[in-house]
Amino acid sequence: AVGGPSDVATSASQISEEGEGAPYSIRWGETIVRIAEAPVVNNYHGMNDVVEGASLVLTATARGVPQLNFQWVFNGMPIDGAKSKILELHDIQKAQAGTYTCFVENIAGKAVWMEAFVNVRSMDSD
Repeated sequence: AVGGPSDVATSASQISEEGEGAPYSIRWGETIVRIAEAPVVNNYHGMNDVVEGASLVLTATARGVPQLNFQWVFNGMPIDGAKSKILELHDIQKAQAGTYTCFVENIAGKAVWMEAFVNVRSMDSD
């Protein structure tokens, strides 16, 4: 027989994560309920003013269950290999000035980390 409400997990020891990226599960009698949470991001609207040749690190702050997938985009085009919450730009050049956006998703849904605007100044400009 399936247990009643008294069998609902009431402590962290009764809630488990079945490996990295797996949904959390709660046992209710003989039934296991898996919990998934769509990504939630802390939106960031910012202007980043950097000097040509410098480095810049952008971090998309997000949470969700199961594991989140990230994709960074520059001026509307996906950046090859940019699939983590951190985007590192080194030896920045004028061609890298523009809008950077990070799309975050998992099986429960999608979210967008708002744009970061990057302005690149020449080393000799004041």
